[in-house]
Amino acid sequence: SGAMLTISSGTIVKFQNGTSMIVNGSLVSEGTELSPVIFTSFQDDTAGGDTNNDGSASSPASGDWNSIIVALGGTANFTHTSIQYGGWYVCLSNCYGENTPLHVLDDGIAVLDHVTMSHNGGNGIYVNPSSTSQLSVSHSTIESSALSGIKADGIANNAITITDNIFSGNGAAAVSLAFSGGSVTALNGNSGSGNGVNGIQPDKAAELGYAY
Repeated sequence: SGAMLTISSGTIVKFQNGTSMIVNGSLVSEGTELSPVIFTSFQDDTAGGDTNNDGSASSPASGDWNSIIVALGGTANFTHTSIQYGGWYVCLSNCYGENTPLHVLDDGIAVLDHVTMSHNGGNGIYVNPSSTSQLSVSHSTIESSALSGIKADGIANNAITITDNIFSGNGAAAVSLAFSGGSVTALNGNSGSGNGVNGIQPDKAAELGYAY
């Protein structure tokens, strides 16, 4: 808690199967347009080469690694960053995993600007039911999620801004918002294609005033 981790442009972070990064303090991912930060699977040879030294024996897949979890009081800021192949989830006698590569817990804050999320197990981004969690996503692309591009449950007075993004090839809605009170700050300039629902799907449409 209280610590800050800054990841500079061009850095590649590879996750082993089922592993996570938990943000209790502050995470700052500072990529650039020409040199993004990349969060990806240990099996992904296209980023940083053959890290696991197995040649072509393995390849990355959706849900290889678990999640970046923004915990209670944590903040995560991503700029010019690529997040891919996360969202591990396994159900046997019990279920394990976050089912999303970016999970914002109660009182967590996540800000994404010029971020690409792809090959996501479950939802691209999931926001916990909370009156204090915050999410801002702008000028970003969220694609090829097994479920929704963004899913926020139980919104209650928390600030959620989703503007000028592209959603494509997500299995469920581009964006799914479930209300228990409160509202969304801004939903403007987004576009979608090839999603299960090419739009922003609220459970109380009267609470939204948006352009999509």
